Amino acid sequence: MLTKALALFWLTAVSSLLSQGDAQQKTAARYQVRRQNNPGSFIIETDPALDLDQLTQAVGQWNSQLDVPPPSFAVREELKGLFHGYVVDSDSLHADDLKSLPGVQNVWENSVLELAQVDNGAPGIGGSPYDADYQPEVPASEPRASLVLGMIGVDALHKQGLTGKGIKVGVIDTGIYYNHTAFGNCWGQPDCRIKAGHDFTRDGTNMWVEGEGPVDNCESHGTHVSGIIGGHDESFLGVAYEADIYPYRIFNCATQFNPTEATLVKALTRAHADGVDIINISMGFPGGWADSPLSKVADRLAAEKVLIVSVVGNFGHEDTMFSVVEPAAARGVLAVTAVNSVQEVFRTMNATVAGMDDPLEIIRKPPVIGADLLVSDAPLTLWSDDPSNLDGCQGGNVTDLIGKVVVTSYGSCTSDMKIINALKRGALGIIVYNTDDTVRSISQPMPKGIMATSIGYHHGLMLTKMVMEADENGEEVFITTDAAGHVLIAPAPGQLSTFSSKGPGLRLEIKPEIAAPGYEINSALSVGPRAYGVASGTSMASPHVAGGLALLLQANVTRDIGALRSVLMTTARPIQLADDSDYESVAFQGAGVVNFAQALATLKSTTFAESGLELLDPVAGKFVKGKVTKSITIVNHHPMAQLYHLSYVPSASYRFLDNSGNLSMPINATSQATVSFSKTTVRVFGNDQLGIDFTVRCPSNKKEPFVVYSGYIKVTLVENLKNLLTDTVTFRPVSWTIPFLGLNSDYSKVPYFANLWTTNPGLYNPVTGSLWQPPSKGNPKVFLTYNMMKQNVPTIAFGFQMSVQGMRAVVCKAESPKSIYLAFDTGYSTNVDRYFVSQPRLSLIRWNGTGYRQSSPSVTAVANPTQALDDTTVSPHQQGTIMAPDGKYVIKLLYTSPLGRPENPQDVKAWTSPVFEIKRAQL
Repeated sequence: MLTKALALFWLTAVSSLLSQGDAQQKTAARYQVRRQNNPGSFIIETDPALDLDQLTQAVGQWNSQLDVPPPSFAVREELKGLFHGYVVDSDSLHADDLKSLPGVQNVWENSVLELAQVDNGAPGIGGSPYDADYQPEVPASEPRASLVLGMIGVDALHKQGLTGKGIKVGVIDTGIYYNHTAFGNCWGQPDCRIKAGHDFTRDGTNMWVEGEGPVDNCESHGTHVSGIIGGHDESFLGVAYEADIYPYRIFNCATQFNPTEATLVKALTRAHADGVDIINISMGFPGGWADSPLSKVADRLAAEKVLIVSVVGNFGHEDTMFSVVEPAAARGVLAVTAVNSVQEVFRTMNATVAGMDDPLEIIRKPPVIGADLLVSDAPLTLWSDDPSNLDGCQGGNVTDLIGKVVVTSYGSCTSDMKIINALKRGALGIIVYNTDDTVRSISQPMPKGIMATSIGYHHGLMLTKMVMEADENGEEVFITTDAAGHVLIAPAPGQLSTFSSKGPGLRLEIKPEIAAPGYEINSALSVGPRAYGVASGTSMASPHVAGGLALLLQANVTRDIGALRSVLMTTARPIQLADDSDYESVAFQGAGVVNFAQALATLKSTTFAESGLELLDPVAGKFVKGKVTKSITIVNHHPMAQLYHLSYVPSASYRFLDNSGNLSMPINATSQATVSFSKTTVRVFGNDQLGIDFTVRCPSNKKEPFVVYSGYIKVTLVENLKNLLTDTVTFRPVSWTIPFLGLNSDYSKVPYFANLWTTNPGLYNPVTGSLWQPPSKGNPKVFLTYNMMKQNVPTIAFGFQMSVQGMRAVVCKAESPKSIYLAFDTGYSTNVDRYFVSQPRLSLIRWNGTGYRQSSPSVTAVANPTQALDDTTVSPHQQGTIMAPDGKYVIKLLYTSPLGRPENPQDVKAWTSPVFEIKRAQL
């Protein structure tokens, strides 16, 4: 779908922990940031020597060569620093026109980022509150340090005196509540933790004004992220708790300000100008190609020794592989996925029926904002006696819910609608069960007069069944809730969080690269100066890595992103599958869970020139003769010679296409590579290095095509090789793992269009509201005819199942389809996203019948094509346009092949529509 979504990648409005005296918690909601097409607005990258006057002059010279009216052209702002260029508006110039100007290097559409309140019930949401009088059990002599710090070796670095002191960490997000005790209650002064930053939501004005309330008013997202990186007070300890935080605010929920991609570029370049060492970006948008302006700036920052950490996204539940978001897709960005933490906070609930020996105990979570369900022996009921109407969207036919608690599910309508329906019928409370067994909090603010809680999917089904069976026997189910908070071992601690997006990158890069805790993470909130709460998402994983890097930089390690990436990835702990068999796929976890203590220690022991190995030939898209030889370089930093043993550890393989050739959720595959080494044991002299070759044989694709396979090269240090060879146990091995990843089929042959519809792509018939079926060969004179009135204009419908790096549509006369008779041309839409597998959608492109270039026609992503077109008349006469005569035409949809480049004609594929006819209505 062409409507992008840039998301703040946590999964809930977090819960709060307010000390006495704190202000009452504000109303909050869950937000998603959508990237919308913005025709006529462009980011252009230019030679640094090209000034504004020269650019304007170049536009004038371009226009003088054509017999057309002067184009509309306005320069909105200049971009400086690592990225020199301009933000321009033009209704008549296309990207190709602008790129043809002297001194212009690249052109992109300047998409708008719109913040919208949503309630999609996304699985994987954590967000239970701590009680105001409840504290996790930690030694009284220490601050309330989260146990997750021990998962990534941060606690060990703290004991070594590493705190992040003197390191500057930039946070591009929703701002920060600098009055929080975790940040020292101040900003902008020499002794403040928040040294500087910038608010891009105030049209370029400087930092925030005191007295205007919490600066971060977008569900505390930026505050929560910043707290993980470097928060610190008597009750909380962040990762790099003495690092300086530089917030760059690009979202403001309280205003109508909508940033653009240019705003992100400016935030990155401003951070560079402020001298930050590390930048955390806990947001991103689908598409995943590493060629956007944001990705280019990120790569240049990496070359300047600025470390950038970003999220892979939270599309694990909804989508399939190849779902890593920008800017994590950029080579210069360290892409982070999330794993479950070791602890989680729940409350409980018991359900019982008369005569039941042991009550059913259910874990639950209160709402983010509103009254918790605190009841004793309260009767439980359903919305309706009709099993088809149990969701509460229509209210049901139960006429008396007074004094009862009603159970319902997520879905069909928003949670607040169900809650209001329950309140109207006098319900005492409501229990909402989720779409899976992850227990997450209701994120909508609760109205007064009703209590609520949420539970997992199977517990919801069990309660529903209990009520039905009890009703048949003339009995009732009663529930009693527990108000106390309980710290429990989280489900599958250390396993990948199910919400995390899956790789690899669209060029088969190893993305994500590392994993960090992101589920049930406690940090600061913006609702009060001492407020803390729990949230989940890859947004919470990325700042753990940003903070850990600050600790390493304080220890004066290298600032080269390639070297640091290698150190982090080779010392990470690969995650095993839930059954403890093979490792999970490299495409899902990268190298595994990061460990900063081991990363620091290995710098004095053994390092590698490589971090991860991508085996697919990026040019040919496949192996030559089904195998490839690679090498790893072992660098021994010890003064004495060291002995190393090499082995291969396979990991899970997955297909990403089903048997019909359609994109699907990952399908387990049995295909695995085989690996052979030139040597399995090597000696590397002190302060020296040695390269070792190994050969990977690609698994067969005859029975299982399009399998992403992967594995790890394990390197073990052995103090006494003789003991190893004689199987004695007197040696102490230390090991590293280097991930690799490949594809067993020709990547260039991946079908880009799914066959889920009668035709894809196809012509859309606005009269019938359906895709048009071409005539049979025996009746070639039947054409789809458009009268050009209101909705009835030529329209093509298409659904990409793989993200496309470049796409355009052109119109040709049917008699000469090889040449573009009409100059209608949308220009290239870069980084065109695909639909979600869980929500297949077609996109529509309409042509208004004009023959000269114009602003891009509307492109709408729709589930039902009948709802895609607005009821407006498209004028056949616009300035600078020529109305196309009645006749027969075709539309060509041009798109870039996998691993191809839009500027290379041999990389561009084409689909040509059936012939259609324009026959204008006589007015």
